Amino acid sequence: MALPTYPPGALSDSVARMPRARGELLTVPVAYQDSELRTGIVLFRSSDGGRTWRVGASLFGGDDVALLSPETALALRLSPFDPLHPNRNVAASEWRTDDGGASWHLVSDLSRALRRQLAAPLVSLSLTFVDSRTGFVWATTEVAGSPQRTLWIDETTDGGRTLASRWPANAN
Repeated sequence: MALPTYPPGALSDSVARMPRARGELLTVPVAYQDSELRTGIVLFRSSDGGRTWRVGASLFGGDDVALLSPETALALRLSPFDPLHPNRNVAASEWRTDDGGASWHLVSDLSRALRRQLAAPLVSLSLTFVDSRTGFVWATTEVAGSPQRTLWIDETTDGGRTLASRWPANAN
């Protein structure tokens, strides 16, 4: 079974997370970077166990994806940030698809929570969902002048619409 090359002109691509299957229905999330150095997430879907594929809509700026079922996925979307001022105006949002990636819609704007948490340059931002409502968004940041990194974790119990700080425990 081979996935089609997508999108045309992509410089790199990789399977972003574990595929999800139900019977003959199979969905594979792919992260890629195009020739303009934009990142994106796209879902490949097959109704015949992987013999033929349909390609969903690209979520440009997509950075991480949690595939909950063959139809449902949540993704983080980040705007590019200025390397000289890495925490200024970092736009982050959570997006959802319920049709296997044919379309994406905004669930929540994470920018305010991200700015609240970031006191140092962002190293990585990720999400993991246990089910369609419960999940975690976490980030690591650099510690100035040190190889050390700090970690913060927020939890959601409503599919990402609201976040509650879990680590460090005193973060607001």
